[in-house]
Formats: sequence, structure tokens, C-alpha cells
Amino acid sequence: DIYNALPSVLKSAIIDTKVVSGHGLSDGLNRFSDGTNFISTDKLYLLSVGEIWENGVFTNNDSAINSTRQLDYYKKLEVTTSNYLGAIKQLNGINTMWWSRSPSPNADSTFYAVNNDGDWYYPDANRTHGISPAFRIK
Repeated sequence: DIYNALPSVLKSAIIDTKVVSGHGLSDGLNRFSDGTNFISTDKLYLLSVGEIWENGVFTNNDSAINSTRQLDYYKKLEVTTSNYLGAIKQLNGINTMWWSRSPSPNADSTFYAVNNDGDWYYPDANRTHGISPAFRIK
């Protein structure tokens, strides 16, 4: 629905992206995963924790962390888990929370999200938060 709502000139410039998504813990103890990652090809996708913040804190919490990297946009803003103002998104001028695609290590119903101050947390997936879809252009 979001992709179809974009102007045709933008849709024609968006290219497919190989997206690697994890299952949470990468230590082999995750009871919710067989250890393999999801791989998809998408026009629009949600960001993983490693694409937003520097990877250090998430190394053992995301089985796909070594298949992603912090995006240049967030790297240029020097977004880390201790300097996260650059991860803030606004809706109508108000800081708002938004979902990542990374599952949390704690339960099968929580995912990492970006708090309204730009920091990470993992709420239950039944919460209503925004999204900030990413895409690549040619």
C-alpha cells in the first residue's frame, strides 16, 4: 500500500534490495529459531537495529547482525546507543516511536523499536507505532 501510494517517478527509481532479517539471539540458544535468517528481496523494508545504531550492543541479540551494517545516513549522524538523537523521527512535528524489523532476544512477541527520544527498546508487537520504511534508488 505504501509503495503504491508513492509518485510514479519515485517508484520507477526504487530498486530491489536484498534484506537479511534475523531471528533474535545468535547464540544458538534461541528457542524461537532454528538459527537461519530470513532473506527477502524488497522495494521497501524496515531497518534492522544494526542499520540504525552501531552494532556493538546488539552483537548477540540479532542473528543477522553480521549480514548488515549501519547505514551511511545514521553513521554520518554518529548514531550510537549512547548518542541516538539522529534516530528520532517526527510525525506532524512530534517525536514518534517507530518499529525496526529486528526481533528482541526476550520473547517471541517483542521487536526492537526506536523510542521517541531515539533510543532503542523492545515493546510487545501489539503496540501501535509508526514505521520508517527504507529503500534504495538507482
